[in-house]
Amino acid sequence: MGLLKIIRWILSVLLALAGFFLLSDGSAIAGFLWIFAGALLLPPVTSKIPPFKRRKAILAICCAALIFSGALTIPQTKPSDSRQGKQSQESSSIRDGEAPAKTEPLNKEDVSKWIKAKLTGKEPETVSEEIMEWGRANENEFFKVWRKASLKQIKGWEDSEDYVKTAEDVTKACNIYKETCGSNKKIEDMLQDAKTVSSFAKDNKKLTNKYNIDILSDREKCNFNTYYITQQLNTSYSDNLAGKLQEEMDSYVPKEYLDWIAYDVDYAFDNPICGNTCQMVIQTDVDEPFERADAYYLAYMDTGETITLGDSRGFSQKVPVCRMLGYGDAVKNDFSKFISNLDTCYTLCQGIEQTLKTGKSVKNFKTADLENAIPDTWIDADNADIFDDLDSETDLGDVSNTTFFMTVIKGYWKMGILMK
Repeated sequence: MGLLKIIRWILSVLLALAGFFLLSDGSAIAGFLWIFAGALLLPPVTSKIPPFKRRKAILAICCAALIFSGALTIPQTKPSDSRQGKQSQESSSIRDGEAPAKTEPLNKEDVSKWIKAKLTGKEPETVSEEIMEWGRANENEFFKVWRKASLKQIKGWEDSEDYVKTAEDVTKACNIYKETCGSNKKIEDMLQDAKTVSSFAKDNKKLTNKYNIDILSDREKCNFNTYYITQQLNTSYSDNLAGKLQEEMDSYVPKEYLDWIAYDVDYAFDNPICGNTCQMVIQTDVDEPFERADAYYLAYMDTGETITLGDSRGFSQKVPVCRMLGYGDAVKNDFSKFISNLDTCYTLCQGIEQTLKTGKSVKNFKTADLENAIPDTWIDADNADIFDDLDSETDLGDVSNTTFFMTVIKGYWKMGILMK
């Protein structure tokens, strides 16, 4: 008798725990039925029920009925909506006699759009992993598409103001190719040239800011000469109330330049001395005054203004006002460096552009000669075909001897085959 009570206690506890689990899992009806069945099995509960005929059998049947009813109300596990939808779609396709849909293969247009999006910083429509997988499997085709897309996107090949941006775009384009297909000599050459262009272009920007002029166009307006600087120009005010007020007002205005009186130079025993004629008033930055009265070789530009000078003897003279750029030799060196940097940037950018157009490294000849020889037309040296589209995917053949290559081009030109 004691063993039966223990079994009933164990069964009732297990049923109650199972019922609570079902409640927490969202099966409320099944949970309550199993908890109620477990309660009926408890000896303290059954002892409270009044005795009647076949009480034990009826209680056992009731417990079994509750457990069975609860089990029937437990919801069945269903597949997820996405999986169910996919299965139904596949079943519908099979019923209709259609094969399941397949992913469209990549084409050159997809790759071109992806490259343009990467170059412009936009979100690509195609997944990068798919493009890279296609590029590695079709490296030659990817190189052609990459060249064409990069050539259309990169601007400023001949604009000195855009050389820094051009170098950045070339670097970005080359890095896109390296990430996809790895590096090669052409890519590394373009990266090195772009790095050089960026460095020289930044140096030129510093020189432009230093002199605050457009060096390329204004350098011809710059004058170089030797003058004797005698003193800083002093402003004379009238000895009355108006003069005092003007002097007081001027004292509150910060000076942008210092004005100096420049005379011509005479020589005594090869030593420079001040001449007799005042040539101009020259302006210098406030933080760059002359150290002493002496002869200086100066670089300067005429401002177009004039000023009337008066001396202690009452004589007056109108002289031009000029802006000092610096000491002559230093300015000449900077101007030469600017032009040299600009020429290097132009040459390297033209070489990069031709590499993108032709797919071949362009070395050891002047870009201007090539452009004059074939202004708008290219030749496929392998197949002797002539085509006009500079963005064509046809590559120039391998020509190791530049002289031979130029001779062939000029020969076609003379025969009138190449038409502008």
